[in-house]
Amino acid sequence: MTILWIELPERPRGEEEDIFNQPLNFSLTHNHSPYHTLQKGTAYIDELPVSQETVLITHPRDVLIIEKTVEALKSLSGQRLLQTLPSLLEDEVMYFDKNHVAIWRDTYNPAHMAFALIDRVWLRHILSTFNEFVQRGPLKIIPASYFQEVGSLVQISESRTVQQFSWACYRELVHQTLLVPLNDPAYLKQNNIEHTQILNTSLLGRLHLLTDTYIDLRQFEFVDKHLGWRAQWIRWRSVIVLFFISLIIETVGVNLYWVSLLYQEHQLLNEERNIAQKVIPQLPKDIDPYLALRHEWQVANQSASTNDKDFVVLCAKLSHIMVHQPADAVSKINYHHGLLEVTLKPGINIDMVKQDAQSNHVILNNVGGGTWQIK
Repeated sequence: MTILWIELPERPRGEEEDIFNQPLNFSLTHNHSPYHTLQKGTAYIDELPVSQETVLITHPRDVLIIEKTVEALKSLSGQRLLQTLPSLLEDEVMYFDKNHVAIWRDTYNPAHMAFALIDRVWLRHILSTFNEFVQRGPLKIIPASYFQEVGSLVQISESRTVQQFSWACYRELVHQTLLVPLNDPAYLKQNNIEHTQILNTSLLGRLHLLTDTYIDLRQFEFVDKHLGWRAQWIRWRSVIVLFFISLIIETVGVNLYWVSLLYQEHQLLNEERNIAQKVIPQLPKDIDPYLALRHEWQVANQSASTNDKDFVVLCAKLSHIMVHQPADAVSKINYHHGLLEVTLKPGINIDMVKQDAQSNHVILNNVGGGTWQIK
């Protein structure tokens, strides 16, 4: 997956000024860390390269991040947490209603949180501009301070406005940042900040420093409505693919099993027809052999002579002597030259079979090995 990193300019002080009509610094990388740079330079918005994900990096002066541990917020989440934000930040931030607040929460300690504040109008303008450009993939907005190490100092360019001091962004904690006046020696001395801490590397040259968790400013009313579906798809994509592969394999297996059963049925039908042709040579090919044999058996069972050696007649005799035995008492039947040999399963009451054979005038001879000859 490719990621397009775009460095945003500082929010203009004049509302009528449009700063997105100028070339923007960008870097196109591969998502493996450390990021492998594929392309780097400046371009207008409509000339930026296409990527699967876009990350906008806000100017350090446009975002304030405060890191706090508040035990009272440990059990709060969702709407209740949003309701407490004004009272929580009123001592830290002026004009709270004009700022959008994004939240980071420690997974292991819910009481430890970080709050990122950005001008609401400015954020809305950023999204309205880049939502037209980003045609696919998620769009994230990250503060620039996350691209410097904790305890480091990065000087902020003053090319667009005239300021009394030269400013720098100081990353005090993992999330918390401060704006430091570099031309105020008293402030630097009081906070133990030295000019030697200043990083001279460009912002897009510090992508490798983005290793810890960060705050995505697209939260609450600014969240990407489609991002939830994309995130869920990315999370469950492999499971869904495996499920469909398993379903396809299962379907193919069931169909192969069905084909094998159909083949076995065809073989049994041919064997049945061959047996029927031997017993009834005049049997037409278009008649069901099972029905023909059943008809012949019924006729033989009712009117055939007891000394007849026909297969159907002998089967009728077998049914008479097995009337008191289980339906699966016979394990094997062999018919050859007018003799019917029957192999009975172990445990069959042979005395009862002999009694039934005597009462029905059926001759039953013991061949051995559990096999009996019926005449």
